[in-house]
Amino acid sequence: MEIIKIGDDALKIMLNAEEAIRYGLDSEDAYGDDEETAKIFQKIFAGAKEKIGFEFGSGKVLVQMYQSRDGGCEIFISRLEVGVTYKDKTISLDNKRSKNLISPSLYRFENLENLLSVSARMESIGYTGRSSVYHDSRRGEYYLVLDDIYPKELRYAFIGEYAKQMKSVALSYIKEHCECICKKNGVKILSNLL
Repeated sequence: MEIIKIGDDALKIMLNAEEAIRYGLDSEDAYGDDEETAKIFQKIFAGAKEKIGFEFGSGKVLVQMYQSRDGGCEIFISRLEVGVTYKDKTISLDNKRSKNLISPSLYRFENLENLLSVSARMESIGYTGRSSVYHDSRRGEYYLVLDDIYPKELRYAFIGEYAKQMKSVALSYIKEHCECICKKNGVKILSNLL
């Protein structure tokens, strides 16, 4: 485990593949919003405290995690300000989660045709929320980011027939490495193309 202190309220933690497996961060299932995930990060925080004496206390933290190609991961942890609302999910070190913080829903499409079909269907049922679309030219994949739906909202369950839902931790990678095709109103813009 390599730890870099970014400031008084933030750390960057790098785990190699072996360490990621040891902490249980070696599969996509490890990135859930549950008590087990909180316990994994509590262990990582304890390691940071032991190595460099850095403590987050009992407040809320924002955790952003990116898998590396070698099977390891980079984790950015920031202490959150009290009373500020964030779009990302937060992990409370005392296992009390904030229920009102929703991450964007992120979907990966293998082709443009499926993305256009989903956009047209969403438009037909009245989706008016924020949406953006990215394209990964290396892989030929498309990503749809929906800011205003709850992942378990049944009227949007059909998206799973066309695309794979991804964990929101992948969003930063996508924004950095993929081309943004539609920054706003992606659903509305693409629905007009079908």
